[in-house]
Amino acid sequence: MLHSKLDRYLPWATMAFACVVVLLGAYTRLADSGLGCPDWPGCYGHLISVPQNAHEIARATQAYPTMPPLSPDRMWPEMIHRYFAGTLVLGVFLMTLRAVFLKTKGLKNNLKLMLGASILIIFQAILGMWTVTWKLLPLVVMGHLMGGFTLTACLYWSALTQHETRLLTPRPFNTLTSKRAFQMMSIVTFIVFMQIMLGGWTSSNYAALICPDLTHCPMDWFSWPSIKQGFNVLSPIGQNYEFGLLGEHARAAIQMVHRWGAIITTLCLVSMLLWCALKRPQGLTRIMLILIPLILFAQIALGVTNILKFLPMTVAVAHNGVGLMLLLACLTLCFIFKRSRSV
Repeated sequence: MLHSKLDRYLPWATMAFACVVVLLGAYTRLADSGLGCPDWPGCYGHLISVPQNAHEIARATQAYPTMPPLSPDRMWPEMIHRYFAGTLVLGVFLMTLRAVFLKTKGLKNNLKLMLGASILIIFQAILGMWTVTWKLLPLVVMGHLMGGFTLTACLYWSALTQHETRLLTPRPFNTLTSKRAFQMMSIVTFIVFMQIMLGGWTSSNYAALICPDLTHCPMDWFSWPSIKQGFNVLSPIGQNYEFGLLGEHARAAIQMVHRWGAIITTLCLVSMLLWCALKRPQGLTRIMLILIPLILFAQIALGVTNILKFLPMTVAVAHNGVGLMLLLACLTLCFIFKRSRSV
């Protein structure tokens, strides 16, 4: 009984903890704390804490003379994010070990997924190190963000398998319709994922505030040189990318492509939901067809608020969190449609 409850709730708890880590990472990035600690895994040589007294601060300043003056407000968010990420590693490894050594059906079905999640979280740790040592290289920062979203999605899928029978009762469609719905929903979910990636690229290049108007941008963004420079992922290693190095036209190209991506994503997602609604689905699918538009509306509202109010911290972090919610909601429909094909 104890093992059964642990297997049922551990995936959900680990997934929820991963969401917290993603939000902490977003806050760290938005608070400009990514280089609050220039070394890794510690902070100016401190593994548990940060430099606090005058002697420690003087020694840290001497060791890193090119860094800005030490600020606890920048150091603590980075270290707290690392502490939580380290704890998440333990949770993922525990789930993987239980999937390897226990014969429970649900865990056995998740074995490949959890092995992949373990590899991913190790790579996430490497990306976290590179984020610091490569001084916020945009490709690494965006990759670290998307790795967190992907890991959370893997854990969420694992959690869903623990309640497969309940989620598929009643079935949403017949087998043929479910197959078609899964194919289309997979494409839409990929589009949502790519739009989130565009948001990560916007944030990692500090392009969120370059276009203060909602409907247009005064910069020359719609030109090949601007777009080419804005989406050049092969930036050289070694430079300090804090606060961004791109020109205003390149940043404007990133921001406007993200906005147009939001429009395209909205149209694709709404079209998919309308198609599903016309099929008169049953069970959880019907609930998701109500919930997803609400999440989508909230995400659009947060994005607009970020522009009009010049990126308030709370709204910006919420924009990351609701984006993750939207991705997981889309994955829920993918899961239901995929499993319904073989029921």
